[in-house]
Amino acid sequence: MIGHIYRLAAGIAIVFAVAHHFGKIASFWTFFSLFGGMLLGWSLQSPISGFAAWVLISLKRPFRPGDRVQFPNLGLTGDVKDIGAMYTILDQVGGSVGSEEAVGRNILIPNAML
Repeated sequence: MIGHIYRLAAGIAIVFAVAHHFGKIASFWTFFSLFGGMLLGWSLQSPISGFAAWVLISLKRPFRPGDRVQFPNLGLTGDVKDIGAMYTILDQVGGSVGSEEAVGRNILIPNAML
């Protein structure tokens, strides 16, 4: 695994050296910053959408801690324990045994799914 990192660093160094040799270092940095921005946006897509969903849940208040919610597409019923910035924590009700009592199993539902 470390060998892959060394090869990647060597490849970047070679591209940087070639760009410097031909006097295209500015275009190299432009390309690198565009690619880095795209990679950063792609990697932060899920946390940002989860945080935006938390803001929406906090403003609209479709449910509060203590409410019982159902997710028929997931086959899940539970009592809301906590609403965090990325996840809503449910105390599962029923589970494999069809009952109306809490099982005691905490389930994390990403806010972006809500």
